Amino acid sequence: MNHFPVLTSRSIYDWTRLNLAAPNYDDNKSEMATVTFDQTLFSTARQSAFVQLGWFRETTERQYRNLVGFASGYSTVGMLQIDVNERLLDGQPNPNFGRTMIGRIFWIQMGPSVTSSHCRGLPTSG
Repeated sequence: MNHFPVLTSRSIYDWTRLNLAAPNYDDNKSEMATVTFDQTLFSTARQSAFVQLGWFRETTERQYRNLVGFASGYSTVGMLQIDVNERLLDGQPNPNFGRTMIGRIFWIQMGPSVTSSHCRGLPTSG
């Protein structure tokens, strides 16, 4: 499991003023249906028999777009990095050394749809 340090200083990035995750998008939609059927076959003083049938269906659609960083269980990961290059490629001092930057910008867009159906039959007696 990857552990990313948590940014706690607004002097590095003021999250109250600028939301870096604003261009990201996440949408989940689910539809569920359940049908059950309970039937008493017979019931006497000495014994009884019952049948239960059930059907469950779930359809889930997920659309997400991560332009800056990617969402994790803890936060949006991989957005902020520190420029650690003291010099530019031509040998001059780097004016941005030690400053915060958006470290990776990449596009991930997915929209898998999942459909599952489950049936159940259960005879019981008493």
